[in-house]
Amino acid sequence: MTVRTKSKDAGRDEYLELVQKFPLKPIRNDEQLRQAHKIINEMTRIPERKLTRDQSDYLEVLGDLTHVYEDHVMSPELAAVTGLDVLNHLMDANDMSASDLGRLLGHRELGSKILRGEREISKSHAAALGEHFGLPAETFLRR
Repeated sequence: MTVRTKSKDAGRDEYLELVQKFPLKPIRNDEQLRQAHKIINEMTRIPERKLTRDQSDYLEVLGDLTHVYEDHVMSPELAAVTGLDVLNHLMDANDMSASDLGRLLGHRELGSKILRGEREISKSHAAALGEHFGLPAETFLRR
């Protein structure tokens, strides 16, 4: 799926194009979830400020659909795990410090602010974390 950030045709309905590539309907199995994660990962690589309204709306709804499915199939304990919980676990497992996290995200002090809850994990941070840890970016956006 190729995602464009600017519409060359003023009359083009980018949202409809995205829906035609992957319809927004309830996710019912792991294969659909895998495809949804693939699209989410691709779209979260686009800096937030460059997402069009259509892309942002589509990404938000697709994220909601994946959360509903994941919450339905996961045990209640796992459904309550946040992106920050996952990040803390991965940092412990990889012997990373807050400074290491900050450097990974592009600013040394950012790591400690995220870990203290002073800053949220943004879509671009989630994309960087997903790439670094080999997980879907949306893993780190769970609240």
